[in-house]
Amino acid sequence: MKNDNNKIYEKALNLYNNGKIDKAIELCEKGISNSLKDAKILNLKGLLLYTKGKLEEAIALWKINKDYNNDSIAKAYIEDSKNDFNRYLLCKEAESLINNLYIDEALENLLECSKSDFNLIEVNNLLALAYMKKGEYDNSIISLKKVLIVDKKNTIAKERLKEINELLDINKKGKLLIIGLSLIVILSLSVAYKLEIININL
Repeated sequence: MKNDNNKIYEKALNLYNNGKIDKAIELCEKGISNSLKDAKILNLKGLLLYTKGKLEEAIALWKINKDYNNDSIAKAYIEDSKNDFNRYLLCKEAESLINNLYIDEALENLLECSKSDFNLIEVNNLLALAYMKKGEYDNSIISLKKVLIVDKKNTIAKERLKEINELLDINKKGKLLIIGLSLIVILSLSVAYKLEIININL
């Protein structure tokens, strides 16, 4: 059973590292159903839930690990997560601030939230949205890529990335059109000026 759980742990970790967080969680559940004595799998599932913003579920797992296995890592995770309750509230407030177009205030909240990996997916999706509203597309793309690293199927991140790419493409085409029109105007003026000179000389 121990060898089976070692394989499950390695596979779950590999899934997570390849952006398949939900499948990794499912695999951890299988390992936990085999045995509660595998501290690594309990901690890993807790971390995955923590990343998805499920703080109470993550802490509950770490508490099981602490009590059942006397695991020091689980104890440290519980201690480190104390500030995350406040980050959860800051994130919810940031969402409301964005909806009411208080973008700079929302960014302050979200940048504070981003100091922890807690709720990484929602925090970075909201950061991307806030940056989009400010026209800071590079920062928005960075935030979306952070989401897609851990959850490559995340529909919100994929849709926002697509929207940004479309906006950048439109802007690029718009700039090229302006440059083209400017050249036409310059050439037209140049031709008109030369014709005027020819007419004067005649």
